[in-house]
Amino acid sequence: MVFPNSAGQTLAEHNQTARFGPHNVSALLDYVCVENRLGFAQHAAYNYLPVCEFPWINKGWRDNGEPGFEDVVFDDCSITMGQALNNYDSQCVTFIILSLIPVGLNIWFLKYTNECKMKKQQNKYWFMLKKPNINEKLLLLNVLLGLFHAFRCIDFLGYAMRLSLTTTHTISTGFCVAVPIHLGFLLVTR
Repeated sequence: MVFPNSAGQTLAEHNQTARFGPHNVSALLDYVCVENRLGFAQHAAYNYLPVCEFPWINKGWRDNGEPGFEDVVFDDCSITMGQALNNYDSQCVTFIILSLIPVGLNIWFLKYTNECKMKKQQNKYWFMLKKPNINEKLLLLNVLLGLFHAFRCIDFLGYAMRLSLTTTHTISTGFCVAVPIHLGFLLVTR
């Protein structure tokens, strides 16, 4: 057997045969699911050494193949955690839709705000704001927040590797944190 066996095995501790003995699935399951819960056995959660590189996991884990852990393939980190969870993709789609609803509402309010202005103060195109008032700034920031949140929800936990956790996921999360802070500053300074 040559190490590494699969895509999710990049470090020495990912060599499951060396750690748990040849084809010892029960020791692997006991280590991951029982021993490393905080306060159980001799290991604490902070001593946990992953058996696969995040977000990879053993083939057959949880909902992959037959539900449960009976068909776990030892020393084969070839699926992502997103594939091991049956409803992860549908959760992502649900969260994207839920985060786009406020985007649509804020766009509608932005258009309505422009229509309520006097004719000479209206923008030629409602989305091309020249000197936005506080209301328009808040609405625009809410649109931006919703779009970044929807983008982040493409893979909200990072389990499916659809977004890079070191770049796009982190940047969109940063915007999801920065925009509400900016909204708060706008409200306090007015």
